[in-house]
Amino acid sequence: MLYALAPGGGGRKLSTLRGHQDEVTALKFLAGNRVASGSRDGSVRLWDLQAGGGSGAAVGVLTGLSGRVCSLSLVGTGDNYLAAGDCSSTLKLWDLRMLTKQSAPAPRRLPNAPGFAGDSCPTAGLWHGARSGVLLSSSIAWWTANKQASGEMGGAGALEEAPSSATVPTACINVHAVSPAPANPELLLTQQLYTLQLGPGVVTCMTGSSDEHSVLAGGATGTLWALQLVRGSSAAAVAAAERAAAAAEGCEMVDALEVGAAEFSDDEYESDGEDEEDADE
Repeated sequence: MLYALAPGGGGRKLSTLRGHQDEVTALKFLAGNRVASGSRDGSVRLWDLQAGGGSGAAVGVLTGLSGRVCSLSLVGTGDNYLAAGDCSSTLKLWDLRMLTKQSAPAPRRLPNAPGFAGDSCPTAGLWHGARSGVLLSSSIAWWTANKQASGEMGGAGALEEAPSSATVPTACINVHAVSPAPANPELLLTQQLYTLQLGPGVVTCMTGSSDEHSVLAGGATGTLWALQLVRGSSAAAVAAAERAAAAAEGCEMVDALEVGAAEFSDDEYESDGEDEEDADE
């Protein structure tokens, strides 16, 4: 619903924006009085709030997602690229300049660390720092760091699949570098750098400070993880980043994961479970 708010309080309803077939699960303001909305129906809709004499109107629909839309974020220095996190192993990225009244662009798929043991990874946390050129996305994984191997090897240790008795996944944040292409600044280059292992649980939301120095991630278990961004690629900057990660309880930096770009959708997983139940009957 779209309201006009009065300075002294109160307001009046202007219109209701209709189009989604299920509950709305994510929102993001864009430039030019536009807004993007994501839904459990697996679509992102774009709205012009000034169209129709201020009552608002739909101007485009973005598809190509898996399951519900969990998060939305602008990526890059302008409003040209929109990223969405859904219930799969990839982020979806659209170039909004390619959107027309007749068609919508197909999304680029950016690898996002998948869950293991058949589980999907809802990307509920998504944040981009335009000045720092960093895109953070949440995921889950059923793995743990072998502390004994860490001591023996003198490093971060080996990643091992969590035991079958584990009931809570590990919340993770994937760190991506975002930068304009050298030959064409209008094009966006992305690269996954590494994964931060936060602790038990699932990331449910994420936000960053306006100066891009700090990021907060909320967890389903009631945990709030505070992260500090350290700029620079020197050895001193890397060491400072490791110290910052170590200072946050339950947070450490681990080696990058090879994730590929294959889809692992929660819709497929739930459908498999239903088939098994039907077979049992």
